[in-house]
Amino acid sequence: MPKAASKKSTESNSSSSPSTSQKTTAPAVKPLTKPKIKSFPCAPAFECKSGELLWGQLQHMIKGSSATSHDTSNGPITSGFGGGTILQSTFRYRLAARKGNWIVERFESESGFGFVVHHEDLSGQELLDRCAKIGISNGQTHDDHNIVYVNRYDWSYHSGDQDEVSREVKQFITPPKKSKKKSDSSDEEDDFSCDDNEFLDEIGQLFAGRLILLDAPEYQSYMKLVASGKHPENGDCVQFKSSTGTFCGAHLSDADTEYELGWMIFSGEKHKDFPQDDEFVGFVYDSSYCGLEEGPFTIV
Repeated sequence: MPKAASKKSTESNSSSSPSTSQKTTAPAVKPLTKPKIKSFPCAPAFECKSGELLWGQLQHMIKGSSATSHDTSNGPITSGFGGGTILQSTFRYRLAARKGNWIVERFESESGFGFVVHHEDLSGQELLDRCAKIGISNGQTHDDHNIVYVNRYDWSYHSGDQDEVSREVKQFITPPKKSKKKSDSSDEEDDFSCDDNEFLDEIGQLFAGRLILLDAPEYQSYMKLVASGKHPENGDCVQFKSSTGTFCGAHLSDADTEYELGWMIFSGEKHKDFPQDDEFVGFVYDSSYCGLEEGPFTIV
């Protein structure tokens, strides 16, 4: 696998403000399972049934779950300087996505690597080529207005509040059943430790190093999976399977990810179910911080 490109000193940065939904009890839902993606392209990787996808990392699943509107081709909700030269932007982390089957493909070049996730109606290579022409676009200054650039501080460790996220996750923890006999087995599956520091460390690892795209109604099932301690690890590429047996999302990760970039692609049309919002059809995820520079980048 090629090495990631060196960090770019000229890049401005972006971040989201924390937001958590207000729930008092954990819903009784069956946790998702997570079959591993063994090869690319994965077609279909999942089906978007609802017409809405949550995107980002754990903290963005939470924020997107309570969002009442969608991200559009207009770009971030807000952008501004958060101190020094750091340009911070916020998103809703919820998209009005084209319904149907979605594909996951892997891309590589001499300078970097990542993933292309898109509706089956489109070509992943064509979407990748369009995003590569844009590259890093601070302030959304590029000419292709159906693509929105996601900068390194719009997400990842630079967004979300760990304490608030941990409180949200804890609401989905199922209390252990009392057993009449004390088990001596050391092979039992571990849930999160009751120790708050260990819990925070476990949660903190899910703030970065991955892209999650999830059919929005499966949010509660996803949170049950996280709270159970059976979430995907860094470096895992898995499909999420709903309680009905259908694939409903994907978790994409490289083991050595440091900074992450993204490009959201819209169709140029309004969504059929959300006519006020732009229809989302693809996401290019740069897990190597190459900025889609020094191509060509090809689907593998």
